[in-house]
Amino acid sequence: MYLKKILIENVGPIEKIDIELPFHSEGEKSDQPKPLILVGANGSGKTILISHIVDAIFEFQKQHFTDVTKPGGQLSSYFKFGGGSNQKVGSSFGLSYLKFSCVENGVKKELEYLDKSGELSFEEAKEKTGSELSLDTRFEEKKNYKGTTAKSGEGSELDFKQNTYCFFPANRSEIPHWLNTESTDGYETFQFKQKLNGRLEKPLVISSSLKENKAWLMDVVLDQHAYPDEVLSKLRWAEVNKLIQDIFGQKEIALGIAPRGQLYRLGIWNKDQNGKLKTIKLEQLNNLSAGQTVLLNLFVTILRYSDSASLLLEGIEGIVVIDEIDLHLHTNLQAEVLPKLISLFPKIQFIVTTHSPVFLLGMENLKNEKGEKVFGDGNFVIREIIDGKEREVEAEGFVEYKEIFEKIKSSKKFEEEVEKQLLEKIQKGTKPLIFVEGPTDVSYIEKAAERLKFSRFGEVDLESISNEKGNKNGGNGSLETAFKFLKMKPDLLGKKVLIIRDPEDSINEKDKGIEAETNGKLLMRVLSSSEESPLKKNNKNGIGIEGLFPKSLIDKLDKKWLEEHTKTVGGVSEVRGFYIHDDCKKEVCEWICENAADNDFTNFRQIFDMIEEILKPDSESKSLA
Repeated sequence: MYLKKILIENVGPIEKIDIELPFHSEGEKSDQPKPLILVGANGSGKTILISHIVDAIFEFQKQHFTDVTKPGGQLSSYFKFGGGSNQKVGSSFGLSYLKFSCVENGVKKELEYLDKSGELSFEEAKEKTGSELSLDTRFEEKKNYKGTTAKSGEGSELDFKQNTYCFFPANRSEIPHWLNTESTDGYETFQFKQKLNGRLEKPLVISSSLKENKAWLMDVVLDQHAYPDEVLSKLRWAEVNKLIQDIFGQKEIALGIAPRGQLYRLGIWNKDQNGKLKTIKLEQLNNLSAGQTVLLNLFVTILRYSDSASLLLEGIEGIVVIDEIDLHLHTNLQAEVLPKLISLFPKIQFIVTTHSPVFLLGMENLKNEKGEKVFGDGNFVIREIIDGKEREVEAEGFVEYKEIFEKIKSSKKFEEEVEKQLLEKIQKGTKPLIFVEGPTDVSYIEKAAERLKFSRFGEVDLESISNEKGNKNGGNGSLETAFKFLKMKPDLLGKKVLIIRDPEDSINEKDKGIEAETNGKLLMRVLSSSEESPLKKNNKNGIGIEGLFPKSLIDKLDKKWLEEHTKTVGGVSEVRGFYIHDDCKKEVCEWICENAADNDFTNFRQIFDMIEEILKPDSESKSLA
């Protein structure tokens, strides 16, 4: 079973989210799920979103198994409360709709989940879901309702037994080995549970699983020694050790059993050159670091939950939801180990939340033995929840990455790196040098020179202060760093250097005399945007060089590249303009350069006027301020 669609409207801080879950569409991975990673600030609604996924699975499992809910009163049969308390303030209704796909008796089928509060009719709900809603029960308009299309006795029961469905909440933890619990929880034992009909015995919500996993690992060890030639036993043993080896980053280690009479029997051993266990590396699993313990339990649980079906790692299916997947993890575990472990389960639909740019970059950069990217180039999807809505972003495009990067840019090491790159560019060639903020700025100016037939463009060198991505070691902060560096060391100016800033920027009064102080060698100018431009600055995004284009061109841009800039006045949100997503800048640039008319570049003449001025002999040059 996989989640195919999630629609949430007016729930908590969420205004509207409508996500079609990503899947591979061709090749040997066709129909396999891509990991979905949700990012966003605290309070944006990430946990609310995933709680609906877990609640839907909970409701499905209730139809088949007696141990999904705790015995007791009526309230114990619910994972998540619905009703008006979850409804967005000021809204008349709240709606959550999820659609899953599964295979029952060889036939593809869809399962639906609906949770609604407030005043919303069945017909209105169906319209909001794109006419996909097909619940048998027609609910009343003014009453709260929760329901699914899952029915007792249908084929999804086998799916839940054989595959993995679990949720790891943000409050997950394990008891450290040094804590005296005055219990026998630290002693490893084998599993002696009797399997009963109607019981799943696989809790959906997992806050702690070390005790259960150690018991299962003891069974794996027992099988390996009792049935060393049995194929599945050998494969399961190898898979468990693969997880351990990846977590430690060492191939010559394996799970092992200490001699009888030891307090702790299950540990990690070093192997000799023949692959046999040689010496104890870690005498008990409880001695793993917090991060290693978290990873081991996450992925051993996935393996354990599908053990009854005798499936290999790459064959295990299901849905695994993890809130704050980077919890307790060192940067190396986030960047290298965690992405590698996720890649071992290609048929698991991972839906996770994170605040970690390091984990996202690790997913983007993970390579296989052939040097090919495993998740890069569209093989995983990042969705950012911001201002009650969602958008797809790249690893370096979400707000928290930018906030962290801004803090890094204030460091001495960052400034030194910018200064090093700056010196290399200044010392190269003899033409006057122009610095702009990003690579798309260079593309626009080059295209404008071509369209407006500016003949002297080849007499200057135009450089982006940032790299190809546009926000590593670059951007507005680096222009400021470059200016301060050259201002402090004017003796490095063997030629004229012009720094061009975007329309939203300004020049400090104390810096306006720098041109005279450096004998006309260092200049800084700010562009003027088109008066009619719908692009506006807010507290997160600037106007950018795109503000030079007329409204008629910006209005033609695909709305997926734009975000509304709203302001609330008297309780009413008003659209004051737009800004372009940073991670869409390159795509927007390519579209504009291909589709814009010559007169759309008219406002770029101000740049060529600046170039004309710096090309004049010093005796003829005059201030452009």
